[in-house]
Formats: sequence, C-alpha cells, structure tokens
Amino acid sequence: MIGESGWPSAGRQRGLAVPSVVNEAKFIRGMIQVAKRHNFDYNIVEAFNQPWKSELEGVVGANWGLFSADRKPVFPLTGPVLETPNWPWRLAAAYCSV
Repeated sequence: MIGESGWPSAGRQRGLAVPSVVNEAKFIRGMIQVAKRHNFDYNIVEAFNQPWKSELEGVVGANWGLFSADRKPVFPLTGPVLETPNWPWRLAAAYCSV
C-alpha cells in the first residue's frame, strides 16, 4: 500500500521539487504506473484543491488536488499537459496591449 502520495500544482519551490501542473501530472501518472506494475493499492492526496489551506500551509498546501476547488480536472490523466492551456490567448492579449 502506498499511503499518502501526491505533488502540488502550485506554491513555493523546495530544493529541486518544483510545484507545477506538469510536474504533478508526471508524478501522479508515474506513481500510478508503478502501483499497477507491482499491484500496489494507493492513496492520492488530495482529490480536490483546498484553497482554505493557504492560510495554514501556504499556497503549496492548498494545491495538491487532482481537481480544482470548483471540481474541474487540474490536468488530464492521459495525453498532453500544458502548464497554461490558454497561453495563446494570453500572448495575443499581451501583444495587442503593447
């Protein structure tokens, strides 16, 4: 059994551990593959991001969920993962505002 396991999608970096959506997806996908290969049961922390934890644990403590606080997936379990999926629109808006 793999107890509590997860990776934050946002927050302060600690050493070489960089919180990000892409890194969370890599970690969770990899951990699931290892668990399946070895027939381990596992528990992913957390199901949902919990914004209220920011006051107690900082931004990183609030962003361990597979789903956002409004119940949307933080990243897909398969396929490509982008840190900022709407980046083309942000680029266009920045370019137009210059």
